[in-house]
Amino acid sequence: MNIEKVSTQTTYTVELVNATVSVVVDDDFETGNVDVIVIDENYRMLSELDVIDGERVIDIKKAVCDVHFGDAL
Repeated sequence: MNIEKVSTQTTYTVELVNATVSVVVDDDFETGNVDVIVIDENYRMLSELDVIDGERVIDIKKAVCDVHFGDAL
């Protein structure tokens, strides 16, 4: 049996207290590259330095990566 992953992108929806963001994880297992992009409700790409609804974007990225790669507690 041959199973091949077609898409390397996975999109997560993160519901904060007063906002919702989308987090796209694009992982390429062959090269080891991982891109994580956070997009707000207005389809604006957020920087790691941004804060939305009291949460730092870098912390949101880390939480989603923990879930995506199986490191969540």
